[in-house]
Amino acid sequence: MYEDGAAVLQMKRVFLKAEKYNRKKYMTRIRSFDKEAEEMTLYTSRGDVNEISLDAVYECIFEVKEGRFGCEGVILKRFRDQEKDQIVFRIQNGFYKV
Repeated sequence: MYEDGAAVLQMKRVFLKAEKYNRKKYMTRIRSFDKEAEEMTLYTSRGDVNEISLDAVYECIFEVKEGRFGCEGVILKRFRDQEKDQIVFRIQNGFYKV
């Protein structure tokens, strides 16, 4: 459904006072979308995965044929495999039109 679409990931707020707020926008590509679990797996550039916090809320904006959409959520996992760096993003409160 949203696979292979481009998405921009940006930090909205942090959970911990000690966590550094990062204003950087991460250009990603949607690898897969699990509607049941409300999770997206995103590909990201080499090295970006280490900068992305597990203790923050992120906004994800992406564009598909139906229009431009956004959602907020948290990072469940971030890892590097043989293909690319990947992020598992859990969506909170569904999608909204941008």
